[in-house]
Amino acid sequence: MDQMTTENFSIISEKETLADFGRNDIEAGFLPSIILPELYRGKSGKVFYPEYTQEARALHWVLNRLEGWDLPGKAHVEEYFRSMYRRNFRPRTYSGALTAIYIFLTVIRDSGKTRLEEITKNDLEAFIEHEQDRGLMISTVRTRLHCVNAFLGYVIEAGIVSGDVLARRIRLRKPETLPRAMDPDDVKQLLSVIDKPRDRAMVTVLLRTGMRIGELLNTKMPDLHLCSVMNERLLFDT
Repeated sequence: MDQMTTENFSIISEKETLADFGRNDIEAGFLPSIILPELYRGKSGKVFYPEYTQEARALHWVLNRLEGWDLPGKAHVEEYFRSMYRRNFRPRTYSGALTAIYIFLTVIRDSGKTRLEEITKNDLEAFIEHEQDRGLMISTVRTRLHCVNAFLGYVIEAGIVSGDVLARRIRLRKPETLPRAMDPDDVKQLLSVIDKPRDRAMVTVLLRTGMRIGELLNTKMPDLHLCSVMNERLLFDT
């Protein structure tokens, strides 16, 4: 992917956020055309929005950004967000969904496709690989994939994209993290409060070998091979 395309991914973050957009509208006394409820005035006489217009401001924020898009399926994206508005999605949902769909459609465009009808399951996998290559956390990739899947589900239901794209959902598994070793100072502090040599030896074996407690309890003296005086000092010295 070229440098210009990479820079374009910041198009959403460079503009004002959803919260800023609504606040700036209020301060300017601007009421978007899609907002029908009357304005309210506080005791100070300042105009403010009723709480139930937050979703309308979020939709207006999305439509404002869609104007600058040059991506496949722009009209369908607008229809999708209008459907989100009709279904009363929370305002903060719009921002995450817009970012995920923007990146997904950018990957589609860079693959040479110009229409949503051309999308295949390989494009969805390419989107996942793209996000992973950027070094994003698996939880972030999973969230963006969920947003893209929701959009694809909408256009599949509308008969625009083949249902094969989501025939078998892609599951992203979070890799299991290996346990981290204790800090040497913490190990010293732990062993310093253990008086009995036997108990200190058992704790040290657990720390050094990763052995489970049940395995240690079944261990006999003949199972231990102390190769040198250094091993003995490791087990019994603080």
